[in-house]
Amino acid sequence: MSTRQNALPLRLRASPLKMLALLVVSLVFVAGGLLMARDEPVMGYFGAVFFGLGAIVAVVSLLPGSSYVELSDEGFEVCSLFRKHFIRWAQIREFSIYRVQHSERVGWHYLAEAGATTLGRRVSSALAGVEGGLPDTYGMKARELADLMNNTLQTRRGPLR
Repeated sequence: MSTRQNALPLRLRASPLKMLALLVVSLVFVAGGLLMARDEPVMGYFGAVFFGLGAIVAVVSLLPGSSYVELSDEGFEVCSLFRKHFIRWAQIREFSIYRVQHSERVGWHYLAEAGATTLGRRVSSALAGVEGGLPDTYGMKARELADLMNNTLQTRRGPLR
């Protein structure tokens, strides 16, 4: 893990296997919705469209550069479906693990000095216990990723006073 921590910038990519699984499942449900449309047109087409959107998300997520987290000396950039957001290490208090349904994810808490708490941060904190969160674990176990992020945070920002 120390070699990963010291080799910045470090880009971790989302697992393509998860997105391939989502694509296959979505396409199966699209087919099911189309078959259902014979007897129940509204529900069948609704299901086909809904799961068709899931298939589109899966395909976009498989494209190079569409989903990653990149750690640098200044902070980390989260990219999901080509939308990027950069967060400075100086804004983060700590990283921790939170649960979404049956999986563990990595989230973070901002320092009080990072600025006013937004409605989104308050809602996220109430629902998940963290103010922000990564959308994936990027092929790592959540604990391993949280440790990597915390170690990099301590190295780059230094310990809190």
